[in-house]
Amino acid sequence: MGCCWTACRAACAALVMSVSGSVAVASPPPDFTCDLTPDPKITLRFGEVSYPLTGNLYYTDGERMAFTAYPTSDAEWWPQVPSASGQKFEKDGITVFLKGDEGLLELPDGSSFSCVRATGGGA
Repeated sequence: MGCCWTACRAACAALVMSVSGSVAVASPPPDFTCDLTPDPKITLRFGEVSYPLTGNLYYTDGERMAFTAYPTSDAEWWPQVPSASGQKFEKDGITVFLKGDEGLLELPDGSSFSCVRATGGGA
């Protein structure tokens, strides 16, 4: 009996690990998307974390913005800075202007890309 119970517990544990390991979490839709044509090949770096700049912009309460759906540290947030009109987020030479359903992404090299509110975005 002990042998069967041990085998049953092992099988159940393997099943739970198998099911939990295959669960995928969908990213929320971005609030804005920017057309990065031509692709600027910019890599954002936050300590040990780095990823390519995409045209997706996420922001939670209007006081900060992120280029990733799930920022893992304060370093991944762009703070809101004073703006004469609309919202402006700026850090590390990258500036994002948002007003209504439109926006502008400016990179340190002076290039800029237009942005629009994404369908189904959170803000």
